[in-house]
Amino acid sequence: MARTAPAEFEGRWRLVGAADEEPVVTLADTADDVPSGGESQAVVAGVRVPLAELTRRWLAGESFGRRPPPEPVTGLRLEIDETGGFTEFGTAQLPWFSDEGVLEATARPFGGRIAAVPAGIFLLLDKPVAWARGYDESAEVPARLDDGDTVVTDRLCLENGRLLRTVSVVTDGATLSRLRYEYVAAS
Repeated sequence: MARTAPAEFEGRWRLVGAADEEPVVTLADTADDVPSGGESQAVVAGVRVPLAELTRRWLAGESFGRRPPPEPVTGLRLEIDETGGFTEFGTAQLPWFSDEGVLEATARPFGGRIAAVPAGIFLLLDKPVAWARGYDESAEVPARLDDGDTVVTDRLCLENGRLLRTVSVVTDGATLSRLRYEYVAAS
C-alpha cells in the first residue's frame, strides 16, 4: 500500500484544546482609498493588504494580530492512516464547521482524506459536497468546501509534538472566522 500521508501525521490524536478567531476586517472602499484601477484594500489588525491577498493568506492559515490561546476541551479523536485517510470520532461542545460548512455548536465528526501540497497538509472530504464546487487539486490551498459564498480550508501542522488543526473560513469574500484545535498523540 502506497504511503500518501506524511508519517509524522499518522496515528491517533486526542483533542485537548480549542480556540476561535473572528478578526474585524475594514474595507477601504471609498474613491480616495482605492487607487484608480486598483483592487479593494482591507485592514485587519492594523495591517493593510489587498482584499484578495488577505483572504488567500487567511485561508492558508496565516493569523493577523494576536491568536487567542486554546481553552481546554476533550471528547474528540482524529485518526490518520498511512494511505492518507482520516476519521474523527466522539462528541464535544465546541464551535465546529461541519462537512457542509455550517457553523455548529457541537462537533459533527466526519472523515475524508489528506491533501499534501507545497502550502501544507489539508483535510478534504472523500468527495466534495454535492452542491459545492469540485476540488481544485492544483490549488495552492485546497478548500474543503467552496460553495461560492463560503470557503473553508482545514490545515494540519505539527508543533512541539502537538497536532494543530486550523479551520479557516471566508464568507461573502470579506468575513473571516477561524477555529483552531490542538491534539496530542493518543495512547
